[in-house]
Amino acid sequence: MDKILYVIAKFLFSFLFNVKVEGSEILEEVEGPIIFASNHQSYLDGPLAFAFAPEHLSPVRFPVARIYFLPSQSKFPFPLNLVAAWILKAAKCIPVDNGRVMGVRQALNLLKSGESLWVFPEGKINREFGRLRDGVFLLQRYTGFPIVPVGIRGTRGFLRKIFTREEIVISFAAPYKNIEKKELEMDIRNVLKRDEISDETEPVVA
Repeated sequence: MDKILYVIAKFLFSFLFNVKVEGSEILEEVEGPIIFASNHQSYLDGPLAFAFAPEHLSPVRFPVARIYFLPSQSKFPFPLNLVAAWILKAAKCIPVDNGRVMGVRQALNLLKSGESLWVFPEGKINREFGRLRDGVFLLQRYTGFPIVPVGIRGTRGFLRKIFTREEIVISFAAPYKNIEKKELEMDIRNVLKRDEISDETEPVVA
């Protein structure tokens, strides 16, 4: 079901929006599992990431706040709450509670099983790129799998961009096996600005 959902999502978002993907060629020779770490501007970021993650690493999994799996507690209005809950389950997203260790354990088990993970390390939607939480670095420390910095631009106010030529851009950087919080923050900022990725850490792929 998740692979069918991936194909449908990619077709749908390609039809509705002018989505541009940058840097995916960097990852062509990279094998999973991978930890993708990106900024978070809007509710569209997760579905777009699901649809446009590199095909050979897809479908990727996402940790998502548990309330969105429960229509009665979801922030979305009816019937969007029911649709969102069904999609999250069909895409095999990971329900997590803020501040709970269980979500990290589930993510660790998923990575060790060979699947890639996409996280929003800010922990919430931010208009401007904010500070990162520690969870993504714990995942790398305990698994040894590389982190790929990703920048997503143009998803704020996405409804007005339907059927327009205004770009939504997903930019991938080279994966790093060891990266500190400040360095990851800087690299995500750099891809958001279309700047070159910093060379302060040694990438897996040159």
